[in-house]
Amino acid sequence: MPQHHKLLERGSNIWSDDSIRLILTPNNNAKKIYFYPQEIGYFKTTYPYFSERQYLYSFLIVYTLSGKGYLEYNDDIFQVKKNDCFFINCNEHHLYRTDKNEDWEFLWIHFNANNAFEYYNEFTKNGFKIIHCQDRYFWEETLWQIMAIQQARDITTDAITSNLINSMLTQLIIRNITDNDDFFTIPKIHSKNRKRNRQKF
Repeated sequence: MPQHHKLLERGSNIWSDDSIRLILTPNNNAKKIYFYPQEIGYFKTTYPYFSERQYLYSFLIVYTLSGKGYLEYNDDIFQVKKNDCFFINCNEHHLYRTDKNEDWEFLWIHFNANNAFEYYNEFTKNGFKIIHCQDRYFWEETLWQIMAIQQARDITTDAITSNLINSMLTQLIIRNITDNDDFFTIPKIHSKNRKRNRQKF
């Protein structure tokens, strides 16, 4: 998905002193085979914070920790609140902003991959919507873990990060397809079935 247009990017960066923004430089190997982060962070924002972009070669996941914000996307305006998550294609025009009367605290990640657009198409095949996520622990832990390992890089960083991004995308796709608030888990195999399966091999 190459860029053919001039990037539109503007905003008002009104966030707390303890907010975090990591700008990352993925290597060629990561770009070739993995989901790779481009930026990631934690923001606690105050009105009139906003971010507006178009023609950015990136995808964005935002998970709300507290407060209230708004996303303008696909010619619509969506309210986002605690435990809400959105996944957007940043090549499309979008604007997200803090509520006038309530701060907005969120975790976020810009990422890409050779097949990221296909994941996005799968996510939106039933239409775009804000996803309400019941398992706060999963989203917070996953995004903070990506931040931590990106700051202490080793030979496993790219593979682990890709796996974590893929896990988030899987949850979003399943949630949108099934319209189910429950966190997706792999069905448990009862001990009798496990013994029976072992006997087949």
